Amino acid sequence: MEKYKFDLNKLISEEVSGVFKQHFFTKDDLLSGITFEDLITAVHSNEQEINEVSVKKTFEDMAKANLLDSKTLLKSNMKYILKELKKSNLKEIDLTEKTDDELEQAIKDNIIPAADKDYENWIGHPSKFKWELSGGNKFIKIIRNDGGGKSVWGFVALDDGIFKGIPYVKGDVFKAASWNAPAKHKRGSVFVAQDWKWTGPDYLR
Repeated sequence: MEKYKFDLNKLISEEVSGVFKQHFFTKDDLLSGITFEDLITAVHSNEQEINEVSVKKTFEDMAKANLLDSKTLLKSNMKYILKELKKSNLKEIDLTEKTDDELEQAIKDNIIPAADKDYENWIGHPSKFKWELSGGNKFIKIIRNDGGGKSVWGFVALDDGIFKGIPYVKGDVFKAASWNAPAKHKRGSVFVAQDWKWTGPDYLR
């Protein structure tokens, strides 16, 4: 039997010339993260035996698919990226950000005070965090600045939609999987007051 060859460039070419060409948004992720939850679900769904080999194989397949999607997205938008780069230095580009006044107010009313209070209860004195909100196409990113560096507290959904096959509604709060990507499954709603942790939304129980 002839050995199977994975022709990445051919698949990218077919994707780019097909119906899946993506529209250019400067805030989109080029490479989304793979969470442990995603990996565990995929192993349970696709592998007959659960062992170290099947876990590694599933992860490699997922990473390969993510890389293919990312390279396709990059290639289909290359002319737009080059156009933006020619305008000015990348740091000086005026990126269009989508946000929502109602959500921003809810974040300031329900999440930030609770996170600051949790930190004060934990450390014994008020926090000196500076909180920042960054708009995107689908989520508002909440950033915590502790004076020594920045980290992503979490994400809030801007509108109703579907993320990794799971429906969500406006205001749903997600844990961060990476700087630019939320983790799968919502952890609550920004419109409902709760004891948010200063480190971010809780892990699923």
